This record gives sequence, structure tokens and C-alpha cells, in this order.
Amino acid sequence: MEREPEFWEDYLQDEPFCRTLKRYWWLIAWELRFKQALFPNARLFVGKDFKWMNEYPNRKVKDPITGKSVKMYENTWEAMPWSLVDDLYRPEVDRIVRKLKAGETVESLIKKYRWIGAPIIHNIVKGPEKKGILRNVFLSKLSPGSIIRPHNGLSNDYMRVHLGLQCDPGCKITVGDVTKTWEDGKILAFKDGGPYPHSVVHNGKRDRYIMAFDLRLDYVEPYLKWQRK
Repeated sequence: MEREPEFWEDYLQDEPFCRTLKRYWWLIAWELRFKQALFPNARLFVGKDFKWMNEYPNRKVKDPITGKSVKMYENTWEAMPWSLVDDLYRPEVDRIVRKLKAGETVESLIKKYRWIGAPIIHNIVKGPEKKGILRNVFLSKLSPGSIIRPHNGLSNDYMRVHLGLQCDPGCKITVGDVTKTWEDGKILAFKDGGPYPHSVVHNGKRDRYIMAFDLRLDYVEPYLKWQRK
């Protein structure tokens, strides 16, 4: 059988949800990137003492060369969850949410704040989320000089779709042995828990912002037509 692709975005160009992301990416970018810059304390949307983003939990991964246990990333990686989560990712997401606003859960965060703090993304994700085909949506910020070491995601049930919001050609992602970079308004897609580890190196000059969406593999399977031998 032919080796399956490392990246899958070419197969998802006509998938309805991905088409929506590409069509409205600039509105998503404004809402989730620039609004936090204008209102860093989010007081007009969700009350005081709310943080838009916080550090991504730095769990340990196995170094593929030395075999030693190392931190998954170095320097600065921040995230903000914007959807319901798969149970396997809940411990990581709960840690982020508790730092964003004490006493909240991701469910309460969505119910109380998403529709008013981010109405555009709320209306884009609520349908697929309700159908159960979308989980683990988060805004991701990676600063220059940061690295994310090779690792596999916690679940092999999803296709992870990245939407470029503010990109830098010096920030690159490698899945298996294929390396690409994000572009504003375009998507990259890979199996987060699939057969190939993925890693990131940011040698650029500005923060990289992407939005990540996990679509269930059993939902996107009809779009993944690749040559099997």
C-alpha cells in the first residue's frame, strides 16, 4: 500500500467547514487576534481579570534521537480554547482555562463568553460542534525563537486543521519528513495522533497566530481520496 500523505489540506479544499474558514479567515483573524490587542483585559466582553491567552501546558515527550523525556516546547507557546474538547485533551485544556479565569470550565467559558467575546467564531463552530464532528478548537500563538519538539497528539480520531491568521515564513512545521510553513488565510491539515510525529521551529521575526480545529476522521474520510496500491 502506498505511504499515506503527511499533510492533507489538498484533499479538504472542498470540505464545507474548511471552505468557510478560508472565506472568513480575515474576520476570524480580526476577532481572535486583534481584539485581544485592543482590549487586553477583555473587560468589555467577559469582565475583569480575564486573560485572552495563557501558556500551553508543557508536557513531557520522548526525544526521538536520545530517547530521553524532554519538555514538549521551549520559549513561548500560548493558547486559548474556543470549543468543547475531546476527553483525552481535557487535562491540558482545563489547565489553560483555570489560568484564563479562575473557577471556570471550558463548558462554562463557551456558554458565558464565546457568543459575546467572539461571535464570529461562535457562529462558525457551533453547528459542527453540536453535530459532534468538531472538537478542540484553539487559538495558538508561537513567539520567535520557540521550538515544539517532535510529538504525536493524544487522539488518533481527528484531522487537525490549522488556519493561518498571522504567519511568518520563518516559522515552519514538519510532519514526518515533510516541512511546510503557514500562510495567512490558508489551511494546513494533518492527523494529530496519526502515524507521523510533528514539530515546529520558529526562526521568524514576529508572533505566529493560527487557529486549530479538530474534525473527526470518520467525517472527513470521504474527502481523503488518495491512491492506495
